[in-house]
Amino acid sequence: MEKKNIINSKKENSEYNYYLKPLIDEIFQQKVVGVEGYLMSSESNFNEDRHINGVIDESNKAKHEFVKKVKTENVINRFDTLGLNEQGLSVYLLMKTYDLVVLTGAMGSGKTATSRFVLDFFKKNHRCKDLECNCSIKENSIISLNFNEGFNLRDPDKVFIKFNDKFYKKLLRKVKPILKKDSNIFLRFIDRICDRSFDEDGESEFEEFVSIIEDDIGEWNKWLFSKKINAFFKWLENHDDIDVKIELLGYIIRYIRKNIYKRKECFILFFDNIDQLPEIAQNMIISSIFRFTEISKVVTLLNVRLTSFGWVPAKASFSWVHYQHAGADPLEIILRRIDYFLNNQSHSNYELIKSSIPNHLYELFIIRLNYIKHLIVEKERLRKCMIAIGGNSVRRSLFLATRIFYNYVVSIDSKEPYENDIIRALLLNASESHDFKQDDRLICNIYLNNKNGGFSIMKLRILQFLHYNKINNKRTTLQSLLDHLKWFYQKLQNSELLFCINDLLNDRRRLIYLDGIGYFENINKLYTCPNENINITFSGIKYYKELSCDLVYIQESFESIDWDNGYSMPNYVDHSVFSDRVYITRLGMRHLFTEDKKQTKFFLKHSNLSNFRMNQFLSTEIIYNCARSFFLISLGQIKTDQLRSEINNWVSLLLDVYNSEISTFGIENMNYYKLIDDISDYYNVKLN
Repeated sequence: MEKKNIINSKKENSEYNYYLKPLIDEIFQQKVVGVEGYLMSSESNFNEDRHINGVIDESNKAKHEFVKKVKTENVINRFDTLGLNEQGLSVYLLMKTYDLVVLTGAMGSGKTATSRFVLDFFKKNHRCKDLECNCSIKENSIISLNFNEGFNLRDPDKVFIKFNDKFYKKLLRKVKPILKKDSNIFLRFIDRICDRSFDEDGESEFEEFVSIIEDDIGEWNKWLFSKKINAFFKWLENHDDIDVKIELLGYIIRYIRKNIYKRKECFILFFDNIDQLPEIAQNMIISSIFRFTEISKVVTLLNVRLTSFGWVPAKASFSWVHYQHAGADPLEIILRRIDYFLNNQSHSNYELIKSSIPNHLYELFIIRLNYIKHLIVEKERLRKCMIAIGGNSVRRSLFLATRIFYNYVVSIDSKEPYENDIIRALLLNASESHDFKQDDRLICNIYLNNKNGGFSIMKLRILQFLHYNKINNKRTTLQSLLDHLKWFYQKLQNSELLFCINDLLNDRRRLIYLDGIGYFENINKLYTCPNENINITFSGIKYYKELSCDLVYIQESFESIDWDNGYSMPNYVDHSVFSDRVYITRLGMRHLFTEDKKQTKFFLKHSNLSNFRMNQFLSTEIIYNCARSFFLISLGQIKTDQLRSEINNWVSLLLDVYNSEISTFGIENMNYYKLIDDISDYYNVKLN
């Protein structure tokens, strides 16, 4: 649909965008921990479905008791100063039941930041520094492997070889100094492996070296400690098979962990950013990590997106525990970034960039920054939109925040722009044509049905069913979803189904997820996974409950759709005429309700209602919120004949929904009744 007479601020904003973009990018750099420091979690992290197994979950009494124990026994100094999310992760790392902790969370949600903060906290506050601790070495040891560093290969086999090489070198670098630090530690280990009455900790794996000692025990006893330990590591490193060498180091670490580092937090393995590797390589490496943890019995923290971890076959063969990460609220971090900049404008990070910005543009930016901060704090609609689009991802939310300042929607000369225009800037980015891109990588148009831009409510149907099952604690499989959709569609179109599910699975803005599946190459692949669990994400819930009802989102979504296949929609919309935008949106709402009503009646006639109960149409709240928003805006408009006519049509639509709900569900929607009454009184509309 062509947009005419758009207020385009390209001319006013071009210079501003050119000079301010580097500073905007610096303030909202996509690092979870910026110059303002780490933001500790709070109770808000565990609200509104953001976290499913945090330490405040009253159903997990054993975990609660362990939290109390950690606090009372002072296993970690200053444990009470940690936030709920940090305490939760700490508890999982300290519990004796599991050695492997799998930390999952949305891409960019701050898994790395939280993990590093907690591990650093352990290092600074663990009790091994105290005299009464019975650990032989009074320091904390962490072996960390970040897959963002040096793993730019795409061949899975080469990636795995690279992993083995780096992991072996890191293990060796850590183990050697520990055994060399105290001769008694190493010699006790040799005595252990030479005593064949022991074999519960892999002692027999060193039988070859034991035989070398026994062949010339007299010579061995004459050797100095340095020669003995060098001979041992030379024997280990001479093995051709790197898997064997890693396994042997695993058994050595098992001994070290059991006899030297008595507390779990004293020796930890940490693997991060494995998601960026090819899927096959992820599978191979995660399986290897599982095996190594089983051998070494050392605490291991593995950060991974749930969609990557879900399909790893090896997870069924080993013991592990899952902790779902709920990092700091992205909006809190955005506000902290703004506050930090406003209070530290002379910081070295900003000073050099500022020196190249003309003073008048910088002053306008400061005005805008203060105003945006005010809007985020005071305006619920803007917050809801930012939360829905950003989800739990701090990185995505920070990137989206730059759209508020770097765009052609809101003129820099406008000191207090409308909230609607700020939301529109989020959706349109720096698009000179003012289009909501159908393939926007960060924002999903849930009214699109295919790559050609057609209209559909299938994505809403999918989100509706997943949300219903979530709040009713029901498991949803892909097959149950497909069966559910068939009750709404007399003939389910495979192309539409495939596009809608893949679009909702998009890893840049994931609204649903299947364990270990990020994309279906074709419809046959989709139908071969009937028993896979399918879930709605935090963003998916917010899209379904809030963003789908937002006036600006609806307007931009409808205007980006290619209305064909029998839909009577005009070819263009005139943005200079308020009633024209009202007209276009109302036509879209009419098509939405017509399709919804037809599908719902088919569902009620043929389906098993025990699995899914409905008391209103899917489009009821969407149409109500849209009509109410337009009515409130119209109060400031001149009552032209064109506007009066359009208002009459809106009232007709509202009456249709109101009466259809009574006849279909036997329920009178009093919100509709009041809104119809208010509009009719103000515009003197005669009701039939």
